[in-house]
Amino acid sequence: MAHRTAAAWPDRLADWIDGALLELGGVRQVRLVACARLPFEWLPGERRAYEAITLWRRVYLRDRFCPLDPRDRGDVELLLHELIHVLQFRRNPLLFPLRYLLGLACHGYADHPAEHEARVRAKELARAYWEETARG
Repeated sequence: MAHRTAAAWPDRLADWIDGALLELGGVRQVRLVACARLPFEWLPGERRAYEAITLWRRVYLRDRFCPLDPRDRGDVELLLHELIHVLQFRRNPLLFPLRYLLGLACHGYADHPAEHEARVRAKELARAYWEETARG
């Protein structure tokens, strides 16, 4: 089994997310896990490098992202992207994983509807976070 450890939420970022993503019901309920190897890396198929994967209420991050830096645009946007996947799982916990796999087969990763939603919403949220952070 690959090395996995719990990762901490940066307080200021977590507080901001709680105000911006009310439907999440509290970001600290989502478990962050730092990993040397992410789940499902062993599967054959498309060999794109991915930095995180979400499975229900757990976000698995490559351990180089931990601790998370709330001042790093890449870290923040990656985390927000994965939180959108948490919401997608929550909307339909049994069918979402199946639909996700079917979407990969039909559309690939880049054109996957769930990935499109996560990219768009994460960019919007990140923009709002940076604007608010810049104001102090």
